[in-house]
Amino acid sequence: WNMKRQRNSYSVEEKEKAVELAHCTSNTHAANYYSLDLTMLEEAQLYKWVKIVRYNGLAITYSNLRVKMAEIMNKSSKQTKDDRKKFAITNFKFSS
Repeated sequence: WNMKRQRNSYSVEEKEKAVELAHCTSNTHAANYYSLDLTMLEEAQLYKWVKIVRYNGLAITYSNLRVKMAEIMNKSSKQTKDDRKKFAITNFKFSS
């Protein structure tokens, strides 16, 4: 049985709100709050970074893009681990 996830379309404004929430809290929290896939939020953060860099008149190389995406993904991964630790501290046990 294979159930496909329904894809949703989000406006730039909606994505920017999710990115701002992620900066204030965590990527995981923002993704859950807006019912987004974590990858979508990471891509929106990368898009925002690209807009800022281009607005400042700087060039973006493929290498720069890969490094920034790795930073965003590492941050998400760390936040997810921290969230798991917080969850494990409660009466519930988190099993991997």
